[in-house]
Amino acid sequence: MKPSTKNIVQIFAGYHVVVALPLVFPITALWLLDVLNLLQGTLGLPGDMGEFNRTQLLFVNLFATLAVVWALYRFNYPTADIAGYEGWAMLAFSALVIFHVMNGTSPLLLAIPAVDLPGGFLHLWASKQKTLDP
Repeated sequence: MKPSTKNIVQIFAGYHVVVALPLVFPITALWLLDVLNLLQGTLGLPGDMGEFNRTQLLFVNLFATLAVVWALYRFNYPTADIAGYEGWAMLAFSALVIFHVMNGTSPLLLAIPAVDLPGGFLHLWASKQKTLDP
């Protein structure tokens, strides 16, 4: 059975809520960033995860809040138009992450384009289908 636009949009919206929600709150964001720093060091990966000052943490929290709200909107209103916008956003995010990894940030962050690149193309494909579940 071919997945519908609604299924694709809602599955990725749910995924983005789960991934972004811990970054909404300062305490859980700091914990998650500490885990990533620990993983970076344990694996001996090149690049830098960095430490976050209060202002940078504020922007992480603001961005994550926006990401969660957008994901909830997509989950509740899964249209072909929304799929198109989300597809381009996922491809843009992937390009930005790849750029920053190539310029010294942690390769751990390549987990983002590992999901968002295929997800972006899938959303763009779904946006052309113009089909939603009844």
